[in-house]
Amino acid sequence: MPWMQIGVVVLMATVANAAEWRKIGEGATARVSTNGRIVKKEVKPQFLHKVKDLRKSFALLRQDEMLAAAIPATRVLADGTIYQKMVHGLPLLQLNFESRVAANKNMWQLIERANARGTPNGIDTALHNFRFDREGNVTGWFDPLLLW
Repeated sequence: MPWMQIGVVVLMATVANAAEWRKIGEGATARVSTNGRIVKKEVKPQFLHKVKDLRKSFALLRQDEMLAAAIPATRVLADGTIYQKMVHGLPLLQLNFESRVAANKNMWQLIERANARGTPNGIDTALHNFRFDREGNVTGWFDPLLLW
């Protein structure tokens, strides 16, 4: 899959040339920081056993062209560090009503496709992990997989 390899090479080159990392949050499963272009998630120790499955799950999702277009380039390291290209666009709640209807349809279409891939990790359906353009088209879906 050359397109996936190219995305990972570009992603890793960006990480290697990264400016300082700035903490942007901490969830139940990871500490999160960014350099403005890449998001870095450091998986907490109690979830490290899921990293191997996470790598398999991302590979399965990226086999689907529609999912690969929505999910940003992602690199999962064995130590539990996850690098993901930053997603741009608008959150669902910043769209007008008509665009929200379209966004909801588009979001659930991707979720159904992801569920059909049969990933070892479950699919995270949180709407705050999606970004959209003003018409409701998905511009990105970050953190599409569960770690528990």
